[in-house]
Amino acid sequence: MHELNIKILGTSNGIIKGGYAAHLLENERVNVLQNLSIGSSHPTVIAHALERSDLSQREEFLLLDVCVNEQRAMSKNRYEQSISVSMFRHFLSYCSENGVTPVVLLLPVLGEDCQLITETTERWKSLCDQYFVRYLDVFELANRFGTAKDLWRDSNHPSIEFSEKIAEETFHIFSELHSENKKHGFFKMARKAINIFRSSSRNPVKEGIFSKLDIIHLNSEKKVVRKTNLLSVDFCVYDESSKLVISSGGDFRILGFALDMAHTHSALKLSGKNIVIQRFDNSYYDEGKKLWYVSWSLLKPVYSQEGKVEVSFLKPKRDGDFLLNDHTPFQPEQRSVIAELESVLVEYV
Repeated sequence: MHELNIKILGTSNGIIKGGYAAHLLENERVNVLQNLSIGSSHPTVIAHALERSDLSQREEFLLLDVCVNEQRAMSKNRYEQSISVSMFRHFLSYCSENGVTPVVLLLPVLGEDCQLITETTERWKSLCDQYFVRYLDVFELANRFGTAKDLWRDSNHPSIEFSEKIAEETFHIFSELHSENKKHGFFKMARKAINIFRSSSRNPVKEGIFSKLDIIHLNSEKKVVRKTNLLSVDFCVYDESSKLVISSGGDFRILGFALDMAHTHSALKLSGKNIVIQRFDNSYYDEGKKLWYVSWSLLKPVYSQEGKVEVSFLKPKRDGDFLLNDHTPFQPEQRSVIAELESVLVEYV
């Protein structure tokens, strides 16, 4: 009998065969209403995934798992850490508005020396502590069950057997919080979990968690619909002759894009108050693939000039002004410029 209604928002560990999500699906007491996970993506995936959350299916818990890909990008110095704070607040804003209890899964990465890298999980742990959000520290869990090299199948993915343990521990957290929700009231506990009202004996503080993020869906003359069994996405198609103007009602900074990386080979030149050239070419370009939907951040945010940013599409090249994505090879392939973009993630400033 299903008792716990949850949604999952992760990256590849949330969809991989034998991962923790697969084990949660096998638990007869857990009802996974939606798995919003998107592989190969940065924490900007939080906003793009939550846009697809079916609000008619009300979850009690939302499980967040984005540390692995952030750590991957950080290890290559290809990620702007400030983005994660904005994304976490957006996640908490969604939970607040919908009466959902947040839970965060802190997955470390296995380094080349077979030691677990916890730089990113420690920062996310601090964020969770700041807002009193429950989390599972998988580094601590791993120390209870053996050595890391025996518990991970590769650098980014725990083994099938250890993923089962992760699912079991996550279920225990859900069960504990579920009992508290039943005792004290579902929505009250959800608000308490994200520290909507913080107070101390000396100085009560009322703090609302709200998001300044927005997703702007793009438009162009040339469009394509890419489909898999689970997803259908409308993309705008741009080439070297294309020009794009991103505008909104106020000043903003661009944090990232949602795109099809299997059909994108381009550098984006973004011009506002500052100019950033971000390479989005990658080693997974494959015209025969149906769809590889990802959410990628910019290495440096671009700030709007009079409420707009102009975008042109350049041939990728190995140059110090061309910023690399963590999926981008140093030496670009020789092919025509093409970019399939769905939307842009902005933060109002």
